[in-house]
Amino acid sequence: MMLHAIGNNGSVPVVLFQEEGTWYAHCSALQITGYGNTEQEARASFEVMLKEFFRCTVSEGTLRAELARMGAPYIIFSVFRASAFFFVFL
Repeated sequence: MMLHAIGNNGSVPVVLFQEEGTWYAHCSALQITGYGNTEQEARASFEVMLKEFFRCTVSEGTLRAELARMGAPYIIFSVFRASAFFFVFL
């Protein structure tokens, strides 16, 4: 199952999978993973991790550098800069 964080200019794929009884939500573009005992817990954990990533990098002024270091396309920066994202489950 794919989860997409979607903003005004594009989307970032997030893979949902289960391994040895634990659910994971992983975004390779941003190198962020959430996990939990259920799919819903993994989604919630991912959202917390995503918000924390952006909170930290924006407050430290390192967001653009971090995205460049990860090779994430600029479109991700423009999507999340406005903090306008939501999840669509495909």
